[in-house]
Amino acid sequence: MRGYLVDNFCMNRTFGEILEMLLEKNHLSVRKFSTEIKVSPKTVGEWIGKNGRFPNSPSIIKRIADYFNISVHELLYDEIDPTSIIDSFLNKTEIYSGYYKLTIEKVDIPNRG
Repeated sequence: MRGYLVDNFCMNRTFGEILEMLLEKNHLSVRKFSTEIKVSPKTVGEWIGKNGRFPNSPSIIKRIADYFNISVHELLYDEIDPTSIIDSFLNKTEIYSGYYKLTIEKVDIPNRG
């Protein structure tokens, strides 16, 4: 089973750091992951780490996000996709009558260290 493992706090990690964290937390080797997403292990290895290069194809980025069952936004920005919060509210099966005001504001989270 693939896991959802992007932290709730934005740590300003690079794509390579985010991918590395996802592989570690899901106990995936580079070889296994590369087989799953149909790219070479060498290519995946080049993506990993703080100075890893960025995939050159939007379809590969989408494939990676889909594999980990996260949004492309979460994969690229290391934060919860704000549209998913709105969608979960709008897709409720029951909303009580009355007036609602939905406000979305991006806030900076102080360092946890």
